[in-house]
Amino acid sequence: MTPKKHFDVSNLPMDILFEICVYIDPVSLLQLARCSTHIRAVLMTKRAESLWRRARITQFPTLPSCPIDLSEPQYIALIFDPTCQCCGGPNAFFTHYRLRTRHCSGCYSLNIIPVAIVRKELALPFSNRLLPDLVLSEPLLPKFKHPATTASLYNSIFNPGMARAQILEVMDKYRRLGYHGAYEAQKAYIRSRKTTLEIIGKHAQELTKWINSNKSHVKGIIF
Repeated sequence: MTPKKHFDVSNLPMDILFEICVYIDPVSLLQLARCSTHIRAVLMTKRAESLWRRARITQFPTLPSCPIDLSEPQYIALIFDPTCQCCGGPNAFFTHYRLRTRHCSGCYSLNIIPVAIVRKELALPFSNRLLPDLVLSEPLLPKFKHPATTASLYNSIFNPGMARAQILEVMDKYRRLGYHGAYEAQKAYIRSRKTTLEIIGKHAQELTKWINSNKSHVKGIIF
């Protein structure tokens, strides 16, 4: 008996692959993009943005538009993909839409830092008062335990957390501007960053409202 031949979608020409993807929902697109490096390269191109956008609008017409700080695939992954952004493991249900983070329980405590101990953990190149203008924060999730905190800091709305990766990114940008003596550029960066965070914060509120109104729908789609 002749063995069955399996069709390899990764060998399809780009144009044909795009035609097929027109009929796929965004969550399936995300899964398809992980099938091979070839397909991922195709679906993550600038040309493919319209595919993702059309799929999102068709499948989730009331979902807030993709925010300025995320690509369409990143946006879909943040909402529907329970894969940890750090270790790549499953069951990443510790999610902060405002911080754009999704972690498993182990990575959450290592990558979300309570604001009260940020300076203790990281050598900030700017004063504490500038931190809220440069990095978003959000109340810690229940049962949060950070290695450097005390019990009194756990789950405190008065001690929100920040994403370590975002702090490091901002620190690097701020330092590089300072190395070149561009102090006016540093000030402009702070103003620009503050405006960006206001936009992100507003979008996060709209997204959270949508998630809460569609909990059963979202839970049924998460793969």
